[in-house]
Amino acid sequence: MAHYQTEPERSLELIDSALIVGNISPARAVYLRGCIYLLDDTKRKELPLQIEPVLEDPQTSPRDFLLLKELLHNYYVQADVLPERSRLAQELASIYHEKGDLADELRMRVDEADVLISLGQADEGVPMINEAIEGLSAIKTRDALDGFLDAHKALIHYYQDCNNPAAMVASASAMLNGVSDYEEHPENYGDAPSDRRDQFIDFKKAAAYSYLALGHAMSGNLAEARRNAQKFETTSSSKVLSRRRVIASAYLAMGDYDRMQKDLDAFCESWGTDTLHVNYAEVLKMRSEYARLRGQYRESLEYLHRHNKLRIALQSQKARSDAAQYATLYKVQEEALARRDAEKKLARQKAILMIAIIILLALLALFVFNACQRREMKKKNKVLSEQIAQTLMYKERAAEILAASEEARRHSLESLDASELYNFLSEAIVQERMFLDPRFSRQVLVDKYGISKDRVGAAFSSAGTSLPAFVADCRLDLACKLLTETPETNIEDIAQASGFTSRRSFARTFAQKFALSPSEYRESRKRI
Repeated sequence: MAHYQTEPERSLELIDSALIVGNISPARAVYLRGCIYLLDDTKRKELPLQIEPVLEDPQTSPRDFLLLKELLHNYYVQADVLPERSRLAQELASIYHEKGDLADELRMRVDEADVLISLGQADEGVPMINEAIEGLSAIKTRDALDGFLDAHKALIHYYQDCNNPAAMVASASAMLNGVSDYEEHPENYGDAPSDRRDQFIDFKKAAAYSYLALGHAMSGNLAEARRNAQKFETTSSSKVLSRRRVIASAYLAMGDYDRMQKDLDAFCESWGTDTLHVNYAEVLKMRSEYARLRGQYRESLEYLHRHNKLRIALQSQKARSDAAQYATLYKVQEEALARRDAEKKLARQKAILMIAIIILLALLALFVFNACQRREMKKKNKVLSEQIAQTLMYKERAAEILAASEEARRHSLESLDASELYNFLSEAIVQERMFLDPRFSRQVLVDKYGISKDRVGAAFSSAGTSLPAFVADCRLDLACKLLTETPETNIEDIAQASGFTSRRSFARTFAQKFALSPSEYRESRKRI
């Protein structure tokens, strides 16, 4: 499989052959094919359809299950489907937590935080990343270092959007220090010299130098910016065109327009006619800025106009892609439901058949054992047969009534307007204490009552709230009760008993609503 990137068709043939002779499991075959499909724009969309059924298969080994989860997460990262990416990051973090794999758990927490920042929730995402960085810096492994560097890279992108060059430089310096320590002390990481290790160091140093150059250039420290740009140019990674995008922005900020133009021309030449992507939009924006700085305002406006048109086209393409992604997810869920229904039906049929077989065997045993009393036995058999027939009739009637009841409930929910549906759902959440499950989400209501996500959202919107807000209020009400009635219980236990994932999340949510910490609230109640 070492050549799957250069010879995908040959690799697929090898996978099929290995599966036929039994060298790999079906789940591992799906994973290996997925690694190849992830590199193919046309086949990449098939990944959820292939992976989801295998994840639900109880015969899938824990190792293959984890690999497939990681692969599906990488797919949603590439497809930029933020909700699914966040969901899988949380699930993987929980799995790694149970396994005791702190480095990978923190790596997933960083990705979850990156999604929060992308959704405009930087006040929650940035502290999560800083917390993960602190944990990763204490783990001396290459995987932990890689996660540490990715965490700082996410912060740098955020600080760049916020125009905070000082913070960019601080994070880039931390990246460089981390790589340098790995380079100088491989024994601390349990690593040995190798070409792959040297490539890793070169690539990560090049990234750090380019970010340092950009940060210093944005802050006006051109001497440091040029010094780091020169260091970037000494790396092997600087010869790879795809790794020069950050340094091109740095050259623009430094005023080295000729060097920037050279990189932009190289990018455009490598893309050819394939210009419908965000990287080309950034090139147009940089050319517009370059023309403006030279006083070529008409040319600058032309580039800016092309940039804006391309951004609109990309947004439209993204919307169509998102629609296709969610259609695929819906299809996967529909197929999963169909499989579960078929399995339940088969289980019921097997149970009925088993009962019938047991009954027939019992009748046969009774007939043989009491052969000498045929006259009396015939009468008993007749009564027993009638009872069996009646029992089966009652079972069929019960099954019909159950099915009719389920269908009636589904139809009754469909007939409710948004306000009535809110009353029903809110009452069910409280009475059945669904809010105590930290993983409770809109999908639970969708699966339980067979209604769409949009209807759930519309129901809670009609009451002037949202499902997360309602659930948070339920948890806070219970937490207030526990804080008052059980003064001996610590805050962390109350947070868990109220359905919060952590004490930190509980304290933050509590303070947002009551402007008090849980401890302060408990003390205030004691004084009353």
